Amino acid sequence: MTEETSKDNIQINHQNLKSALLTALDYCRLSRYDYIISENDVPKIQKYLEHALRKNSHEQQTHIDVVSGCVTGFANALVQDSFSECFKSESRVSFNHTPFLYAMYVIGVFIRYFVLLPLRAIIFFTTLLISTVLVLLTQILIPIDCAFRKRLLLTMFKCACKFVCISFSSVTRVHGEVPAHKPGRIFVANHTTTMDIPVLCQLTPFSTIGQQHKGFLGFVQNTICKAIEPVWFDRKDAKDRKKVAELLKKRCFDEDTQCSLLVFPEGCCTNNKFSVLFKKGAFELGAEVMPVAIKYSESSNCMYQNSKKMGFMRYLISLWSQWALISDIWFMAPVQRQIDEPAEDFAHRVQLMISKQAGLIPRQWDGMLKYIQISKKMIDERHQTYAKQLGLVERGEDDEFSASMSASVQK
Repeated sequence: MTEETSKDNIQINHQNLKSALLTALDYCRLSRYDYIISENDVPKIQKYLEHALRKNSHEQQTHIDVVSGCVTGFANALVQDSFSECFKSESRVSFNHTPFLYAMYVIGVFIRYFVLLPLRAIIFFTTLLISTVLVLLTQILIPIDCAFRKRLLLTMFKCACKFVCISFSSVTRVHGEVPAHKPGRIFVANHTTTMDIPVLCQLTPFSTIGQQHKGFLGFVQNTICKAIEPVWFDRKDAKDRKKVAELLKKRCFDEDTQCSLLVFPEGCCTNNKFSVLFKKGAFELGAEVMPVAIKYSESSNCMYQNSKKMGFMRYLISLWSQWALISDIWFMAPVQRQIDEPAEDFAHRVQLMISKQAGLIPRQWDGMLKYIQISKKMIDERHQTYAKQLGLVERGEDDEFSASMSASVQK
């Protein structure tokens, strides 16, 4: 090997690679361990990484084809991880490592599952039954154009939400004053669970907009929730989404409505640690936006509703078997869309406000991507491939053969 060739192909050790990666990712750092990375950041990361590697090697012209060829895959892997962690369910931490703690744990399990759970279930279903009957009687007996009917329905719904929260031993700490209803005002909040609605509506009734469900939850939507005149739609139906967009603006500025409109712009539930992309629909209406931040206590580790892994009834049982449901709600100052500000930027600005207040990590991912399943095996295979290319793990003969074939094809 000539001196020129050896100079041109400098070996990259682990320390140089680690230092270069940290330098390349520094511009998108959110906190000590968290980064915000989008697809648009990948070329920038590649550029910064190449620059950092050249600087670390103290050479003006260094061949780093292996690293620069892998950097896009690395960045995409990081992006994928930053998305999937928004929807990971937290498992309960085991602490019964001694006989005494184990005895306390068994007593706690008995109380939660054989005392609290049945009692809470009775309160919950009794509330639903009584509320359903009262709502139906009110709709039948009182004329539809009567203002008293609307006020009565809202009062019944608020009381029902209070008893639903009692069935979960809910403790809600409210920060700031609850804003009064006013036409041309829309409330937006982060979304962790279906229970966000009763937790908020126990304070003041909100009309809401969301996905039409089936089964038991669909029954609740079509009976008790009619008291707040909600808007349910099917996300998969494009015509449905268009009608909802038109109805959203109409409802927001309707002076005859008795309660404000509450929207969850993420469009899905996240795991109480992150927030995902806020859709622009609620932010292009020209209405006054009222941000609401919701944060559940870390002790409420079953609060996140992972609909892909758990049905609604099983989710209710997990809530009833907890000691308490502790939450903080911040009603923040109203914000307006600035002149010439795109709706996407306005939505992102409000997302950052809510995330900062609730201590959430913001991510710029469309939450609906959670329904696209990517196997762990595929992710692990990609990680292994890049590790082999960098020489971090040993290659087998088949890997060397495929790598040489790939190189010959590229030539």
